[in-house]
Amino acid sequence: MNTNKLTYIVLGAFLLLSKQLINAQAFGQDANGFSTIVFPVSNLNIDGNNNIISLSFNQLKRVRKKPINNDEASIAKCFLNENNDLIKTEQCVDYTWRKDENKYQKENSYALYGFELTGSSKNGVAFIFDNELLANSAKINGTLGYYFKSKKYNRKHLSEYVSQKIEFKKRSDKEHELTSDIIELVDQMALNGEITNNQKSKFLVFASIGNVKNQIKEIKARINDPDLKTNFKIADRVNELKNQALVLDYCFNKVDAVVSKFENNKYPDLENLTDIDIEELRSEIINIQSEINSLSKDNSRFKKIVLKEDLNKYLEINTWKNLKKEIITFKMYTKSELNYLSKQKQSSHSELISLFEEYHLYLLTKENNMNEINNLYNRILHYNKHSFYFKGGFTGRTFLYDLNNGANTIKERFAERGFQGTQFELGWSHQFKSYNFIGVNISKSYTDNSNLLRPRTFEFKIIDNTVTPSLEASSSITAISGTYDRFDDYQISADYVGLISLKDKSKFNYQKQDDDLFLNINPYFRHHFYSNSVLYNPNTSIGLGLYAFNVNKNTITGGVFFQANDIFNTNTDQAKNFIKQLDIGLVFKYSLSSFSTK
Repeated sequence: MNTNKLTYIVLGAFLLLSKQLINAQAFGQDANGFSTIVFPVSNLNIDGNNNIISLSFNQLKRVRKKPINNDEASIAKCFLNENNDLIKTEQCVDYTWRKDENKYQKENSYALYGFELTGSSKNGVAFIFDNELLANSAKINGTLGYYFKSKKYNRKHLSEYVSQKIEFKKRSDKEHELTSDIIELVDQMALNGEITNNQKSKFLVFASIGNVKNQIKEIKARINDPDLKTNFKIADRVNELKNQALVLDYCFNKVDAVVSKFENNKYPDLENLTDIDIEELRSEIINIQSEINSLSKDNSRFKKIVLKEDLNKYLEINTWKNLKKEIITFKMYTKSELNYLSKQKQSSHSELISLFEEYHLYLLTKENNMNEINNLYNRILHYNKHSFYFKGGFTGRTFLYDLNNGANTIKERFAERGFQGTQFELGWSHQFKSYNFIGVNISKSYTDNSNLLRPRTFEFKIIDNTVTPSLEASSSITAISGTYDRFDDYQISADYVGLISLKDKSKFNYQKQDDDLFLNINPYFRHHFYSNSVLYNPNTSIGLGLYAFNVNKNTITGGVFFQANDIFNTNTDQAKNFIKQLDIGLVFKYSLSSFSTK
């Protein structure tokens, strides 16, 4: 099949399937679009400087059941013993870690499969699918491998971790005590009628919040809650009692004055009362009844009792004496209740504020302890990923070649040639400490040097002497020129990729978010040695890639790489300095998905 058509077909299939197949992103490449780091990746890279488009698709197939790991719950059981014996707890945690490590790796094993396509053109990326080319190259590889994820606990920090967890558990007992005291006090305040049910629910919201940071915000809001100062239900009752006390004082003075007049014989017996006396007594009783009626019907027990009296007998002294006794009794009752409720309000207010403040201080300490334990745990636990893979595929090239035979016609001087090669690779990739990747690869390929030969432009002139003056026409053609060679290329390669987060990572577990923006640093090494080659000696290349790396969907990122080819000048007649060896590439990546560090 024509090389250009092969490239076109595979690229088209990739683009059609990309939204369904892409899982992650590749992290770098060399000047040939090659990287030793192979993970479940689907990626489109464009190197505009070197005219290379590389595509890769690698997918996973689970070979074991889906994991349901919950190592935190298992570890927590080790701290349930009441004595908090350090040695026994360490043994329990270590056993749980080993069990979890084995289980995690078994449950996270996969078959790795996929393909890789690389297309290049000496005329530029835009001409890869053009049939009239100086030189085209297409390479397709299939990938088969084994991929697994593992987790590893660092035992060096075991004692420190267990000690901190035990101390944290002890402090948790204090939290239970504070929470119980607050709930008990709020329940009692609601029972006493000091707060409404809605206020009770608001004061106890903190108990249902699992996030420490949000708990701190909630408790701080309750400390400054105006309901703790002004909106208690008890305040309405106090105001009612104060008003009742004023009414009782007024009524007492009125009744006492009438009783004094009877006792001082200002009012004669019933038979001798004048109309003025009767009207005066009637007026007093009306005023008293009016004041009593001003009291709340639902809350004034005094009013309910007084209204039972037969005040129609207001012309009799006993009616006034009895009324005076009732007023005295309820004055004492009102004063007593008022004193009690005033003290109760002040006591509840101060105690609840004090408990909230104490709990707020505890939560701040707890937050700091969680931060310390979380940072320690992050140093202890590391997730690793491994992939062992085999690649095999074919290379196809077409190019226009200068035969350098001295011919003076295009047909005799140039020939269109093709080459079919093979490539086989064995490799290992490893992700460790979340943001670090290494890869090593050995490969054997049957290839040629057409991509290393330089293009040369030739100009042909035709002179027609049959007319006067002579007519001259010219045409030009570009072909690759130089000694053509076919050989076996053995390559040993290694890559390192380090991702540096460009966001703040000092977050607690309950706050932690996935980072999405990274600086990608990718140093790499390539060493070649050959057999059946008449031109090339073993040589070494090194390179460094620097990329912006965004894992969000539908984003364009990219960067630059610098590659020094044949750094020991084994294939040059005259040694080149390091700067002249540099090959610079600009790489653009289009992200259709994200990757995970775990």
